[in-house]
Amino acid sequence: MGEPEPDHPDLVIHIWAWFLDLHAARAGGGMGPSGITYEAILAYQQVTGTIIRPWEARAIKAIDGEYLAIVAETQEERRKRRERERRAQAPARR
Repeated sequence: MGEPEPDHPDLVIHIWAWFLDLHAARAGGGMGPSGITYEAILAYQQVTGTIIRPWEARAIKAIDGEYLAIVAETQEERRKRRERERRAQAPARR
């Protein structure tokens, strides 16, 4: 059994759509993706004519925080796996 679905997901689906639009335009660097900024949300509003209320902007930021945490965890797991593989391939020292 999975998580229960929200009672009214249609009430917040627009926030998810905005997050996906902002996510597609996010900047990234060598250390991973950058967070979605309030400046990016403001620019999105200006370019698209969308009106994003403060609570909706906070919701976008919260979703983004969860996304960034998952990315960081995944990157750390990959780093640890590469380190284990490197150690396994290294000749034994005496």
